[in-house]
Amino acid sequence: MEQTQNTSGTVVGYFENHTDAQRAIEALHNAGFSSAHLGVAHRGASSTAHAAGEKAESMWEKVKDFFEGRSAEPYADERTRGDLATREVTDDPNDTSQYEYGSSGLHNSLRDMSVPEDRARYMNHRFSSSDRGAVVTVKAEGRESEAESILTEYGADLGQSATDYDYSETSSATDSTTENQGTQNIQLLGEVLRVHKDRISRGEVRLRKEIITENQSIQVPVTREELVVERRAVDGNTPASGSIGDSEEIRIPLSEERAAVDKSTVVREEVAVGKKRVEEVRDLSDDVRHEELIVDDQTRKAS
Repeated sequence: MEQTQNTSGTVVGYFENHTDAQRAIEALHNAGFSSAHLGVAHRGASSTAHAAGEKAESMWEKVKDFFEGRSAEPYADERTRGDLATREVTDDPNDTSQYEYGSSGLHNSLRDMSVPEDRARYMNHRFSSSDRGAVVTVKAEGRESEAESILTEYGADLGQSATDYDYSETSSATDSTTENQGTQNIQLLGEVLRVHKDRISRGEVRLRKEIITENQSIQVPVTREELVVERRAVDGNTPASGSIGDSEEIRIPLSEERAAVDKSTVVREEVAVGKKRVEEVRDLSDDVRHEELIVDDQTRKAS
């Protein structure tokens, strides 16, 4: 199956009739998608019921039967207007108990679910051009391929041709409908900038220790003993204590101080290492386009 390369997390499929849409929803439910993941918009009623002269049971009532006892919890990023999982969508202007979509209601709701613009426009066009069609949305969140396979199995149009779809070919078929309604709507499209932030690696900082050898000198005072010889003159009349020729020797020990160096390891410094977030504002810019309405009134030119 050709994949739609869905990046929004929401898968959308258009069905030509209610029966196929209902079967697809049941299959999605059996595959583990809860009521909070599923949404449906439909138009018209069952032809079988009309043929029998009965009031057709709404398709949303049938969908709710699958989730009896469970309530649909809307997602925090979806506005109530665009939450197809909690409301039935009809085209009956007299039914105030349900939510009535205008010509662009489904389009806006799909865009609120981050469905690409071309696919949202395509689904809205097919939905508004049919009186029996149905649109099913699936908040897949990582299971997009599985949801697309199930929808395709039951005949859904996933809008693969939305980008190249020629809306002019179907304009003649919708002209009669818009004439009966008395008013026509034209959508002016515009591009908006959306910011996405990804955290990437700026690099890494390595801290290590390296041994640096340097020579240091220190001055240490030391002392030593030196021999001091002092001669004194004496009186020649002093008698001698020994005889001439007697051997006499005196030994005087001399000492000195010697300095020695040893080394011990001490803590010189402590370094604390950590990270902190620094916030800065950066300006991002890009070119955006928008459509403006131009009125070319041929009747004024003729007059």
